[in-house]
Amino acid sequence: MKKQQQEPKIQQKRQEIKEKADIHPPDSDEEEGFSKWLRSNEGVENLKLFVIGNSALIFLLVSWPQVKEALETAYYMYIKYRNSN
Repeated sequence: MKKQQQEPKIQQKRQEIKEKADIHPPDSDEEEGFSKWLRSNEGVENLKLFVIGNSALIFLLVSWPQVKEALETAYYMYIKYRNSN
């Protein structure tokens, strides 16, 4: 009889411990400053803009020599065509 009375108490105690264990204490590094702002909606949107801008910049830097060569070729072809008329 005593054992049956203790089982609900034990289960209740286990549930309390489980609930306490599920709560994550705030980490001071995680919840302050830049990382907190970065996890906000504004931070995520700014990060998306940064990634798009950075991708465009890298694309231009990598492709610039080929673009410059193509523009120079087109310019010299135009000058040659204009001078021939």
